[in-house]
Amino acid sequence: MVILRAAMLALFGLTAFAGAPKGADGGPLDRLTFYTEPYPPNQYREDGRLKGALVEIVAAVFDRADTALTRRDIRMVPWSRGYKRTLERPNTALFGTVRTDLREDKFVWVGPLAPTAQVVIGPKAADHEPASPAYFNAFTTLTVREDVAEQLLLARGVRRANLLSVHDPDLVPRILQSDRAEFWAYGRRVAFHMLAEAGIADAYETVYTLEEGALYLALNKDTDRAAVTALREALAAVKRSGEHARILANYR
Repeated sequence: MVILRAAMLALFGLTAFAGAPKGADGGPLDRLTFYTEPYPPNQYREDGRLKGALVEIVAAVFDRADTALTRRDIRMVPWSRGYKRTLERPNTALFGTVRTDLREDKFVWVGPLAPTAQVVIGPKAADHEPASPAYFNAFTTLTVREDVAEQLLLARGVRRANLLSVHDPDLVPRILQSDRAEFWAYGRRVAFHMLAEAGIADAYETVYTLEEGALYLALNKDTDRAAVTALREALAAVKRSGEHARILANYR
């Protein structure tokens, strides 16, 4: 009887092991916390579900890696909060983060995920033709706090007193229409998507390009190196399969 019971337990154990879900014994990615911000069409929430080009890419990376993580595990927070947490807490990741010289030594980088351009947008009717960022010291420019466009303006001599910094980019169209700011510095594709949603995109244009670059996963510098390697390998597999290109094409 004892022998039979032991055999049954052994058989049950083998069966349970064979049926264990991916990541059940804890792959390196399972120790990470992933943050992103509302940044449509790259990242947004619709009917309680996270969607967007970069959400799809990161979800595809999860599918290729040894992890139980899914898009439901991605935490959508205001940009400044996600940026601060990723700077301060090991085993955290933030996407899509623009990789710049100003940020290079602050994070470990995995990517690129998608191209981007940081620009200053202004009203078409005003015929602005800035030759340099110093031009914007004669006006008020909207920025999102800790966003890369804000950092670039400050680094290039625009005074903080001439920036109107907000936590929530959803406020921007209303503020622009209230004449409290002449310009908005942000990612070009996302900015015009938001202005189109507000029905005012035709009234604005790009007046100055601050920097062209790419969006990445930015990881805290003390993140487990096995997790960094796993992310890079999974992203490379997504790109080799053609899935990465298909996702970006779907959101153009």
